[in-house]
Amino acid sequence: MSDLLEAAILLKEAGLLDVSGAGHGAEVYAPVGIVPLFETIDDLQRGSSILQEALALPVYRSIVSARGQHQEVMLGYSDSNKDGGYLAANWALYRAELDLVEAARKTGIRLRLFHGRGGTVGRGGGPSYDAILAQPPGAVKGSLRITEQGEVIAAKYAEPRIAHRNLETLLAATLESTLLDVEGLGDEAEPAYQVLDELAALAQRSYAELVHETPGFVEYFKASTPVSEIGAL
Repeated sequence: MSDLLEAAILLKEAGLLDVSGAGHGAEVYAPVGIVPLFETIDDLQRGSSILQEALALPVYRSIVSARGQHQEVMLGYSDSNKDGGYLAANWALYRAELDLVEAARKTGIRLRLFHGRGGTVGRGGGPSYDAILAQPPGAVKGSLRITEQGEVIAAKYAEPRIAHRNLETLLAATLESTLLDVEGLGDEAEPAYQVLDELAALAQRSYAELVHETPGFVEYFKASTPVSEIGAL
């Protein structure tokens, strides 16, 4: 939570935030929003509580109120996959969204989720249409943000007709996810969630045993893959 307040201080020093009149009837000046990023598994699991603690502070709540009760939250895909493995990371992201949606309902804010996806599967990549439809109930509500990484921009937007088709697909998925019950679990959601909780915990344990606890794994990975060359591109 202190990171959010540090951002507020920077905005204040730059003349982009004035909360001096908060609580005294004066208008708060906040043309720039503060967007927390939750990316590691631990941060994703604590994201909802962090946001609620921030909103409980009168000064931070006044900033959100000045922006029409609108709060954007960014979710990171790359580091979460490196932190816990593919299954654990994606389930942590899904759970984080559910918790953030509930926090928004409790605190009366309008939440918009910002998905920091990459081009590769390990960074949340894949068909954008399917990714948007895979969002949990209440996570879209008419708007969301996604990143389009450099490695996929040319493939998606270099040719006008393809760009139009991609934008059309994003719009269609956003409308469908907002208006329809795309998850379709109904009353069966919680038992399914519990199964995924268990699977994700087992997957994260297996990932940690391989990556962090297997002697020589990192050296082998560096020697047998072009990771250094890719990083230097």
